Amino acid sequence: MSSLAKLLRSGVVFGICVWSLMPFQVSQLTAQHHDHQHNNRNHLEDWPDSLAVVTVSGTARVDSSVFHFRYLLDENNDGSSDYQLGFGPFWYEPPSGAARPSDGEAITIKGGLVTQHIPPLIIVFEINGLVWRDSTGAPPWSGRWVHRNAPDTTLVFCPTDSLDWIGYPPQSMHGMMFPDSIFCQFEEVHPDSLPGMIDSTMFEGYYSEIIRDHGRHMRGRMMMSFNRDISIQFHYDENELHRRGFAEESMHLMFFDDDQTWKTLAATINTGANTVQVNASSLSTYYALSASPVTSVDDSSPLAPAEFTLFPNFPNPFNPQTTIRYQLKQDADIRLSIFDITGREVRLLFSGRQRAGDHSAIWDGADNSGKIVASGIYFVKLQDGKRNSLVQKMTMVK
Repeated sequence: MSSLAKLLRSGVVFGICVWSLMPFQVSQLTAQHHDHQHNNRNHLEDWPDSLAVVTVSGTARVDSSVFHFRYLLDENNDGSSDYQLGFGPFWYEPPSGAARPSDGEAITIKGGLVTQHIPPLIIVFEINGLVWRDSTGAPPWSGRWVHRNAPDTTLVFCPTDSLDWIGYPPQSMHGMMFPDSIFCQFEEVHPDSLPGMIDSTMFEGYYSEIIRDHGRHMRGRMMMSFNRDISIQFHYDENELHRRGFAEESMHLMFFDDDQTWKTLAATINTGANTVQVNASSLSTYYALSASPVTSVDDSSPLAPAEFTLFPNFPNPFNPQTTIRYQLKQDADIRLSIFDITGREVRLLFSGRQRAGDHSAIWDGADNSGKIVASGIYFVKLQDGKRNSLVQKMTMVK
């Protein structure tokens, strides 16, 4: 097995969370960060070294009206939101055992203060005396260092979907422009956040970044060249294709070049795994997946995706179990299964013929052998006999 395959099968996840706005310079701030939901984070959560450190006590206020809870601190116990608390991505759990607070809990927070944020943001270093994250350098979720003399391929993952990754082979960083190490990030972004002349055919967006020495960006242009071909894999949401009425066979990969224009890039598309792969000696800052509307329908399929629905599981995140609901508009042979972030099936919930109507299944967090799986991101997949499928993402927490 190749070193790249071994790393993929290990399921190790690096990278940072989804951003829904145009990525900014690390030293910049923006208050315009509530569109397309991205955990209310900003780049200073990744590189907070220069911030003033404060210690504040008060009552935690948890806004559960958003998908990923928003944490606030009421310093004077008067019902106001004096600070927002930056805990990083929702899936992060520190090795110290520290936990996010519950609503109404008395807490003491030590962290870096961002006064430009409204309300002021405290990037959490400690909560109630327990370490949440280091106050210097890159946090555990922020990406990965790639070393010039690395003996093997280095993979940088997007943690919200580890099937999105960039692979840097050995000896790919040569020349005077490269330091001994570079810090790499790979993110999904909302297509509306992409630069240049975008159109409605773009349904997935991606952003890559190269950083050195505590947040100093290396790249002066959109494209950055390497001594050897790097590999990039993009994982797309098949549900989004169906929702927009796009034909999967028309899909293609685009990149934003130094001329500030979008161009098509030859790539290998695997419609079974919902992945797009490319090998190239240059890395672009922005990529997009584009497709055309469906022009015809294959009537030979007894159960097209429009004829069945997979609803989001509830609760999500969950512990110890979650309910999965789905709807069939006609009798069909279906398969309902759970996959981990490496694409490995961990649990088969149902396989067989079912009548039209509403159905549900409960997943108790156990794999096919009865062993409880680890905390993390999983996928539930509903598939028919013709390999039409729908997927929903789930998060298990312990």
